[in-house]
Amino acid sequence: MSLDSRNEAVRMALEIPGWMESDELAWLHEMAGRLPFGGRWVEVGTWKGRSFLATALGLPRMAKIAGVDTFLGSPESTRHDEARAPGNPVRVAFGATMDRIRELRPDLTVICVEGDSAKVAKEFFVWATPNAVFVDGSHAEEAVLADIAAWGHMVRPGGLLAGHDADMIGVQRALDAQSWESTACPGRIWRRA
Repeated sequence: MSLDSRNEAVRMALEIPGWMESDELAWLHEMAGRLPFGGRWVEVGTWKGRSFLATALGLPRMAKIAGVDTFLGSPESTRHDEARAPGNPVRVAFGATMDRIRELRPDLTVICVEGDSAKVAKEFFVWATPNAVFVDGSHAEEAVLADIAAWGHMVRPGGLLAGHDADMIGVQRALDAQSWESTACPGRIWRRA
């Protein structure tokens, strides 16, 4: 991965509305680039695809990336009211991001699985051993714990389990409840050590 390609991926990702910052996007791009040829990445919670794009553009050739989301937003957050608007503009925007990735990286397999992430994980037998799972769905403690429980055991040995919004109280409590160490990362990203 060259610095120019990472910077370009971050620049393109920042054009997509979202909350992830440039240093976090650069980190995701770099982590994606560490996967092996044909590796598998799952992102739980995609919103409009800002982090999904940065990650996808960093993946090695022939990799697979799946986005899992309900596209309903979090009921406790007014920041997500747009997801409940007629025609679900959030889902439409994510579809456009997927189209952009397919245009830029035709070698990748890019899919979207719409539904509750914990339920999707039970049916995700095709990619039963992803190299990486990035959790950025609901930030309620119970939801984060459910995502970690549902997806964490599926990550290949030596793989990456990480997520976003480590500064949010629900995420903090969920991470504190784990029996594993969490490693500091850029911005608000957390990762299982």
